[in-house]
Amino acid sequence: MNRFGSLLVVVALGLGSLVGTSGCELQKCETETGDQALCAKSLKRYVGSDVTPAALPYTSGMDLTVDGMYGDINVVEGTSGEVSVVFEPFNYRAHDAEEQARDEMENNLDLSFEDTGDAIVVTTGRHDATNGLGAEIFIHLPPEFDGALVLANDSDGPLNPGDIDAGYVGAAWSVDVSTNSLGHCNIDGEASVISTRAHCDGTIVATGVSDDVDIVSTGFKQNVNVVLRSVAGADAGGSITSSDGDISVSFPDGADFTVQAQASDDATVSAASLDVACMAAVAAESSKSYTCGAGGPNFVVTAGTDGGPSAVTLSY
Repeated sequence: MNRFGSLLVVVALGLGSLVGTSGCELQKCETETGDQALCAKSLKRYVGSDVTPAALPYTSGMDLTVDGMYGDINVVEGTSGEVSVVFEPFNYRAHDAEEQARDEMENNLDLSFEDTGDAIVVTTGRHDATNGLGAEIFIHLPPEFDGALVLANDSDGPLNPGDIDAGYVGAAWSVDVSTNSLGHCNIDGEASVISTRAHCDGTIVATGVSDDVDIVSTGFKQNVNVVLRSVAGADAGGSITSSDGDISVSFPDGADFTVQAQASDDATVSAASLDVACMAAVAAESSKSYTCGAGGPNFVVTAGTDGGPSAVTLSY
């Protein structure tokens, strides 16, 4: 009776959805005796045809916002004067549900690419479909892009929820990336990027960015690597945090700044080059502060807020 009661709960709450932890789809079926049951079928990734809307003209100062439901978000270099996008639909369904999978990709996927006046907005969504339906997004950014780049991934799917790779940012002044579930984030910055925000449930890599940073990794055993190009701006400074993972921060050689670094109690703060060039204050091997040059912009680096062994490495 208990097992039957549990089955009814699963039917009520989970029928037609995908179970990410087991990589299965739950479907109604019949036993050999004709009784109603619930079957777990292994998932297969079905890929649909690319969707490529007409490119939109880009005007200096316009921002770009991407709100992805499920699937990777990638930014690559495009053609001057325009922003274009390619959607690559996919669907994780049962290994014997190809017809249903392709029907959902054709009829239940919501894709949008529009000019709102001050920004170009890209969104993906779904309606009346299983949560295996999604789309990879490829943004083609013009070299002269000089607005704020905002990339958010809802990560609402059973497998490979969706990473963000801002491998090209044009001349953006601000980059903001976020993932909700098991999504890694990468930012290949330029000198123009003076404000960087990355709140991701996975590994974070942010290189070549400057000044103001707000970086938080909430994933389990997910590391953070930040390479700062400059820390001289009026708004320079900020915080870099991991819930459970090591943090590595590289500062520009000869820069003026201060930094307070805290590793977990069972890990260390390592800063060989700062030990030589800066004034150090050592409270413990896991807690160190530095004043470099004339001081100034302050950075707070905290690893392992959830208590797991997490180290900090600071360098030039």
